[in-house]
Amino acid sequence: MINKTIKALEFDKILNILSDYAFSNNAKQKLLDLRPYLSQREVNAKIKETTEARKMLDSMGLPPLGAMKEIGKLLELAEKGAMLLPDQLTNVVQFISTCNRMRNYLKKAESFGVDIAYYGGSINELPNLFEEINLAIRNNAVDDNASRDLKDIRRKIEHVKLEVKTKLDSLLRSKKEWFSDGFVSTRNGHYVLPVKKEYKNQVSGSVLDISSTGCTYFMEPNIVMKLETELSLLQIAMDNEERKILYTLTALVDK
Repeated sequence: MINKTIKALEFDKILNILSDYAFSNNAKQKLLDLRPYLSQREVNAKIKETTEARKMLDSMGLPPLGAMKEIGKLLELAEKGAMLLPDQLTNVVQFISTCNRMRNYLKKAESFGVDIAYYGGSINELPNLFEEINLAIRNNAVDDNASRDLKDIRRKIEHVKLEVKTKLDSLLRSKKEWFSDGFVSTRNGHYVLPVKKEYKNQVSGSVLDISSTGCTYFMEPNIVMKLETELSLLQIAMDNEERKILYTLTALVDK
């Protein structure tokens, strides 16, 4: 009977229009699920809240809300033991920040004597989680300062990379006629030199790629092979440390 009445009143069309103003899919669904109140007490309570909300808007302007990423899916992933990625953790921080702005907005609204403003007290500021993620994640990536070990590993990686390039640049300058270009490039994560086909036997090392014309061999000289191996091991250590940090932050989100 209630569903027939809803259709007759075109209540569903009203809900569709209302849901277009939602800032998240979760809020949109809650609006679409609304049904008319059959209790006079409930109706009066909701009218009171609506009147108070109107008073807040007239006095303070729109609340500080923007389009919010779906936090529910991220919480589900964390609960299942998945590792949240840096961009997902950034979304968590943005969500917390949005909630805190709303909390402050409602706190100021308490001065107008509206009961609805006290809903802000139920919003947890989560300062520890906010700070931990902010310290570890920058620009959707794990920051150097996320841990001492990570900072140390990345420093070593840059040092080894510089050492590799220095050796290769020295070889480039001393045997210019061997190479088709005057710069170091990379292939499959390894630093290589562009050796002319006729000189490929003059360079001791491994061929990692060949140009489309077949005239240039991209080779990893033996003089840097040991350093390249060290670099690969450091990259693995860095990846492991980053994953450790991300799993730790994900566990904090799940708490």
